[in-house]
Amino acid sequence: MTDHVEPTEQQVGSEASQTELQEQAQQPPSSITKVVFVQSPPGAPSQAASNETVASEPQDLQQLRESFKRIYKGPDLLRHEYELEQEAARLGIALSKYRRLYRLGAKEPLPVLAKAWRSTGGRIWKWSGLGEKQGWDYLQLLISASVPFVLFFAGEYFTNKANAQQEAIAADRYRQEALSQYFDQMTQLLIDKNLRHQTDPRNEVREMARARTLSTLQELDGNRKGLVLKFLNEESLISLNQKGSKQKDPIVNLEGSNLKEVSLTHGDLSSTCLVDTIMKNADLSYALLEHADLRKAFLKQANLSHADLKDADLRDSTLKRSDLSHADLSGAKLKGATYDNLTKFPEHFDPEKAGLRKQ
Repeated sequence: MTDHVEPTEQQVGSEASQTELQEQAQQPPSSITKVVFVQSPPGAPSQAASNETVASEPQDLQQLRESFKRIYKGPDLLRHEYELEQEAARLGIALSKYRRLYRLGAKEPLPVLAKAWRSTGGRIWKWSGLGEKQGWDYLQLLISASVPFVLFFAGEYFTNKANAQQEAIAADRYRQEALSQYFDQMTQLLIDKNLRHQTDPRNEVREMARARTLSTLQELDGNRKGLVLKFLNEESLISLNQKGSKQKDPIVNLEGSNLKEVSLTHGDLSSTCLVDTIMKNADLSYALLEHADLRKAFLKQANLSHADLKDADLRDSTLKRSDLSHADLSGAKLKGATYDNLTKFPEHFDPEKAGLRKQ
């Protein structure tokens, strides 16, 4: 008969532990495990990886991913945070841990700017009190904020307008002073230097009178230029003789002078020498220009309507875009003068027969 040997306590424990390990290997995983790797210091023996079971995590990874999908991902941060808290409570996971898992596993993590606004912007919004305001409050706020800008730009506008008016007044005063000074200088030459009777074209007094006249015309406006022409004609300084023949050397030679925009409506410039003058945009409507010498005069866009141009000399002048409607051109010399489609002539006047050239 074989003797029965009782197993020792150590053998019984060893067999029990092997049985438990086999049963655990056959069962499915019941929890999510996290493997922690511990790096051994130099020279120390390496430690085996240990499994740390997280009891608060969900039991199924698929269930956790489905939980992530239910989280709101729109711009409403309050709703997003609320749903995070609800899902964490439902799954029994700490909120901080669930939020960390969500940011790792969600397809659309929170943007950086949204996090910054949640942490900082929300406090600023609450501190400013803007969140409690209504539409009318915002309108009042906008009006209050815009008042300084409106006042600033209104002040700038009126200041600029006032400055422009002051500059215009100063410029007009300057022109008037220049005209008065010119009349004084020319009167002095007429009285003290006997300008009217200086017959030599190279005479120093005549050259001085011409220089002062041309320089003054550069500074004047159209109306004051007309006053200068009227003065020169009345003093017989730009006049031709009574028969209308050309005087080769008028006392004051206006050749090349700036008479742009000169205005002398209804003025008398008959028998005057205006050869080669620049009279663009001049207003000489209803003016008396009988026997006037206007050869080579630049009369582009000039208003000569109803002007008396009988026996005037307009040869080689420029009449482009000029208005000669109702003007008296009987006996006028127009050969070589240029015109265009915008030039207006009196009715039944034929420019080609008169010798004008179209350009």
